[in-house]
Amino acid sequence: MKLPRQPVLKLKQAITFVARSQTPAPLIRDLFRLQDRPYRAVDPSGITMELRPRRGEYFFFYDNVINRDCLRHGIALAPGATVLDVGANIGSFAIVAGRLVGPGGVVHAFEPDPMAFERLCRNVELNGLANVHCYPLAIGGRTGSFEFYTHRQANFSSLLDGVDTRNAGEMMVTTVTVRTLADVIAELGLERIDLLKVDCEGAEHEIVDTLDADTAEMMAQLVMETHAVPGRSRSALIRRLSELGFAVRGRGVPRELVRAKGRPALVDPHPSRPLPKEPAESVGCSPSPPAVVDQ
Repeated sequence: MKLPRQPVLKLKQAITFVARSQTPAPLIRDLFRLQDRPYRAVDPSGITMELRPRRGEYFFFYDNVINRDCLRHGIALAPGATVLDVGANIGSFAIVAGRLVGPGGVVHAFEPDPMAFERLCRNVELNGLANVHCYPLAIGGRTGSFEFYTHRQANFSSLLDGVDTRNAGEMMVTTVTVRTLADVIAELGLERIDLLKVDCEGAEHEIVDTLDADTAEMMAQLVMETHAVPGRSRSALIRRLSELGFAVRGRGVPRELVRAKGRPALVDPHPSRPLPKEPAESVGCSPSPPAVVDQ
């Protein structure tokens, strides 16, 4: 008999927290929605995160800190590397990357959600990572000021309405500054990016659409979470990455889009999360762009 996926995953997470963290008790309580106050989660190497309960934040610690899902399928970081973390949230990947690249490397972390950004900075500070620089910016396909939908679960906040079938009516609207990848690369004076990690709740489609070949060539590796956006196709995004010279790997990558050679790219790296479903209206429908506030 095959057990339901969710209970099996929770059991696996609980066992992992006991075996591979210094703080299993609050993590397991949070896993089963029994934790009622913020807490610190610590991995065996001492990486520490402040988490809020009943918001699914234990997932960040499980996926990025303990399992290091983004560093698989040939994706690796060495001392001295330069990393761009687009959609850094509260810092689970940025902290791990900061540790791995060391004082000779640098992580530029971008997070537009005001509350998440504050906690990103706090978690970076907790870990004493002077090589992780945080910016209260969104990265998108256009430069300007745009409406931004914030959610109590920061990993749901987005520039777009309808991402993964979520309704913007459940969210609050604020205004954020959006820059393109080309903008920030030029402003930071970067000549090479050893890893670009993108998890920006739907904006990845515009980012890839507007990514030119010269900018893509600067990126040695790419990790990207994809999301279901009305009028957008995950397959088209993967095809565009392949055209830009990336050898795309990951769950659900169509066989015909797998390249034998190219710069490594990993899409949807977290096996604990379901793959996005293509919206029914994705064929023959143009997506609604982010709402411009002042440009």
